[in-house]
Amino acid sequence: MVGSVSGTTLPVDPATVATTTTTPAATTTVPPTSNLGVVWASGVDPARVNQPEGSIPTLDGGDGIVVRLQHALYIDPSLPGNLISTECAREIEFTGPVNGVLDNRCMWVQLAMDVPSGYAAGEAVALLIAEELVTPAGRQIDSIFLAFGFPGSTDVVLSVMFAGGEPGSTLRFSSGSNDLGFTELTFTLPPLEQFQPINFD
Repeated sequence: MVGSVSGTTLPVDPATVATTTTTPAATTTVPPTSNLGVVWASGVDPARVNQPEGSIPTLDGGDGIVVRLQHALYIDPSLPGNLISTECAREIEFTGPVNGVLDNRCMWVQLAMDVPSGYAAGEAVALLIAEELVTPAGRQIDSIFLAFGFPGSTDVVLSVMFAGGEPGSTLRFSSGSNDLGFTELTFTLPPLEQFQPINFD
C-alpha cells in the first residue's frame, strides 16, 4: 500500500495506484548516508517524483478546501554539503536528546492546499496546520507550523521537518478557519521498503 488516509478522500483512478508487492526483508534496512523518499509531486525537480501519476494522496479539507501530500522524505543529517541534511541536523539539535539519545534521522513532509475562490465569502483565510507525527512505536512529535491560504489560492505549501520521524508514522493535520471551523485529517506514511533513494544535487 502507498499509505492510508482518514477523512473524506477524493477520487483516484484505481489504474494509477501502485499495487502491493512482496519485498525481501533485506531491503528494509536503511542504507547508510542516504536520503530516501516517496514523492508524488515536486515543484523544484519533477525528476524526483517516484510514485505513479495520479496517485497523489488527496483529501477533502472541508468547505471546498483540497489538501494533498506532495512528499515524505526520510533524511540523513550526516550528509556533508547537503542543505536538506543540514536542516535535519539543526532540527535534531533544536529538539535535543530523547531519553538521553539524539535522533539520527528526520521525516520531512510537504503538504499543498487549494482554497476555493468563494471560501468564507472572501472574509477569511484558510489555515493548514501540521499538528503532530506519531511514530509506529507511539512517540508523538509535535509541530508548530502552519500556512495561510487566501480565497482562490492554489498549491499553498506547508513543509515540516520532524526530528525522529519514521516511515509508517501517522501525520495529523487540520485545515479550515476560526470562522468556518476545522477539519481534522490524518495520513499514515508508507513503510520503509517503499521509500526510494532521493538525490538533492
